Amino acid sequence: MVATKEEQEKIVLCRLILQNSIVLWNYLYLSDLIIKVESPEELEDIVSSIRNGTAVAWEHINMLGEYDFSKLLNNKTLRFDMQKLMAMKYPKTV
Repeated sequence: MVATKEEQEKIVLCRLILQNSIVLWNYLYLSDLIIKVESPEELEDIVSSIRNGTAVAWEHINMLGEYDFSKLLNNKTLRFDMQKLMAMKYPKTV
């Protein structure tokens, strides 16, 4: 149990940082996925799924898990190509 108001505020702020980090990861992952799509039909399917869903989700994250990020840093396939992401022209939405 957390005793002081300051400790409770720290917990709330830590949770917000974690949630925002997960949402950022989701957006980066989805953007990277869109960049790698080769057909217009597949792109439309992915964009439609994103439009009808949300990246503000963290059900796929084990909040009680222990994570080793050193493996992630050594995995070249999970690097995002930020230049391609920034240069991407997104389809106009209605």
